[in-house]
Amino acid sequence: MPGEFDELYYHGKAEWEPTQPGDWWKRDPLLSAFREAEIASQIGDQAVFSFHTAWIRMPPALRSQIWREREIAAMLVRQLPRWRQMIPGLYSVGVGRWPHQTALAAIVTVDEQPTPGEWSQVRSGWMESSRARSILPPTAVSPDVELVLDRRPAPGLLGYVPPNSFLFGDPDPAPPSAPVLQSGDRIGSESPVGVREHGTLTCVVSDAGSILPLALCSGHVLLQPQYDFICGLPTRTKVGKVRTVDLTLDAALAELSAPYVCDYRTRAAGMVPAAPILPTTDMPVQMHGAQSGYQVGYLNQVNVIPAGAKQAGLIPMFTADIKCAHGDSGALLVAGRGGTPAVPQWQAKHMAQAYLESLTCAMIGMLKAGPEAGSDPSVRPQGYFTPLLQVFDELRVEPWLRS
Repeated sequence: MPGEFDELYYHGKAEWEPTQPGDWWKRDPLLSAFREAEIASQIGDQAVFSFHTAWIRMPPALRSQIWREREIAAMLVRQLPRWRQMIPGLYSVGVGRWPHQTALAAIVTVDEQPTPGEWSQVRSGWMESSRARSILPPTAVSPDVELVLDRRPAPGLLGYVPPNSFLFGDPDPAPPSAPVLQSGDRIGSESPVGVREHGTLTCVVSDAGSILPLALCSGHVLLQPQYDFICGLPTRTKVGKVRTVDLTLDAALAELSAPYVCDYRTRAAGMVPAAPILPTTDMPVQMHGAQSGYQVGYLNQVNVIPAGAKQAGLIPMFTADIKCAHGDSGALLVAGRGGTPAVPQWQAKHMAQAYLESLTCAMIGMLKAGPEAGSDPSVRPQGYFTPLLQVFDELRVEPWLRS
């Protein structure tokens, strides 16, 4: 499979595209902007390789869009120091498409509405600084990038409120009473004094070079190492122990105790997922939350940078207009609709089969946050996701994927 993508990539690669894994580290506009703004983006050597591997799995049109989105995000990052002082209630900046518009837009998300005078000053400064040249061909880039204001309640963490070849069991065969763990299941943690938190199982992973299954879940659900790991059967079965919790990623790993069965399929599509891909605006996506069940939507902002991003470390999130609720934290977001790839039908007719396969039920992110309980029902649904490429790299684990 990797060789097939190498051939496709180098056959259709444009002159501006990175050739080797290290090229984008030097040329990527967003990373350059992070360095200028002294924002630590937690990009290591493994991430360089992972980015390039995911990059070549994307078809040419999406590669161009991803690069342009990163150019616009870089412009926004350079404005952050000034905007923190100018915009009250600044929550984040990101790149996406505004409803009823076709061009990419720079989106400023706030918790409270700026005055007309404040917003006019912000827009004026943006128009003067947003005409940075792109390395993409002029025909592929709009010279003007509109700045739009988006107001919504600040998201709250989702978790505070209380079978063939895709099966793996221990022992093998596992007894009929063994709990079955699958992406999309209700899981949780239990402290020594009996306090429980619940969320959704992201997926089953393993340490590099190992086949021993580990459960990947939300960090604010599993809470602390050595807490009991439980699955959401009626009896709240204890199935292991929390091993690792990473607060920056908001991700955690749990070790399993026999007997158990792992189903490597995701409930969202009923199939084993494909390798992680890079999020890009307008991509159709799907997920299965333990609370909300099966949900579909579209990615609407990528490279979302919190307004207060500092040296403490940053994992840029992305958002999707997808319904979620308390109990969905950690839900796996994958590309497409069921077993249909995440590209329009008219494009699919002219696209290499390898690209279509890579965009079918491909891993994208894990749910980090969503609307607070009691939020205005008229506000459009919005989920905040952490890119899985970076989660896997930082935790040094590997997902189980279809071949």
